[in-house]
Amino acid sequence: MIPTLYLKLLFRILLAPPPFMTLLNVIKFKIAWIFKQNLLNFSPMSVVLYSTMRCNFRCDFCHSMDVLSTDHKGDLTLEQFKSILSGKLCKHALRIGFLGGEPFLNNNIFEMLKLCREQRKITTALTNAAILKGEVLEKLLLNPPDVLGISLYDNNENDVISLVKNIQGKIIYWVQMTVDTENMKRLEEKIALMADAGITHFKIGNYHPVTTNKYHLAIYEDNIEYKKIESMLKNKFKNKVLISWPPLLKKNPSKKKCTMPFSFIHVDNKGAIGACCMRSPNHVKYGNINDKDAWNNSYFQKLRTNMRDNTAESLSECAHCDSLHCDLYGI
Repeated sequence: MIPTLYLKLLFRILLAPPPFMTLLNVIKFKIAWIFKQNLLNFSPMSVVLYSTMRCNFRCDFCHSMDVLSTDHKGDLTLEQFKSILSGKLCKHALRIGFLGGEPFLNNNIFEMLKLCREQRKITTALTNAAILKGEVLEKLLLNPPDVLGISLYDNNENDVISLVKNIQGKIIYWVQMTVDTENMKRLEEKIALMADAGITHFKIGNYHPVTTNKYHLAIYEDNIEYKKIESMLKNKFKNKVLISWPPLLKKNPSKKKCTMPFSFIHVDNKGAIGACCMRSPNHVKYGNINDKDAWNNSYFQKLRTNMRDNTAESLSECAHCDSLHCDLYGI
């Protein structure tokens, strides 16, 4: 996360500190990480809820593409939300995140955000901005997340700029986009657009191939052309936009630094879980939040063991992820 966003979020936490048991949970995470424990005696620090599986966009690199739907069957109800939030794996979570689909397509999300705030949870949400207008925008301003991530694509530039103008100074936000080997030459154009619109925080992520025939789009550390572009843009925009640059993928083994299998859990409205941002909830693959050993099941143990072993070949889902060799949120 961009450093100034950390400072803003810290100020928010100081104004409404998390409950003692939540802070104790964070301490337990730190201890387990230091002592390299894989069987964890604490609950996840971050619980990411899929408020809906509906989306008004269809992006070819979407990590949730295989679970997106057009009906409301994947919508999280208030009753389901309250049940998950009060469950043993969520009640001491520091952060509740909302994903989808487009999370704001769920009409209950503002009540969910309100309930999280009442329990002093840090809340985040990721949106494509397209529906955050009119009445929906008014509801957002009344019950905002602590941090709003806004995804920038070629077809929603005006929506993103309009949303930021309406929330500037009211909601902590960042705008993010994905860079790949095909669009990297347009990066200057995108950053200039952000700078001209007064957008202050811009996060650039590396392409994560969802299918095996897209690996060529990911940017590796030996991509000299990209490095030249990034170096030029750092100089050109250093005093105009705060930019978080993408970690470049490594072709040779290196120290794994991802902490998500030790701190994150993703949950859909049926309780199916996923282990990180790149794994959509799937009951068969990863289990269910209501399972007795959900947080320490065989898949989580396999993933954590692999993450600790820098000599072991990465699991297929991790091998081409730009978060594998970095701590995404710096925790």
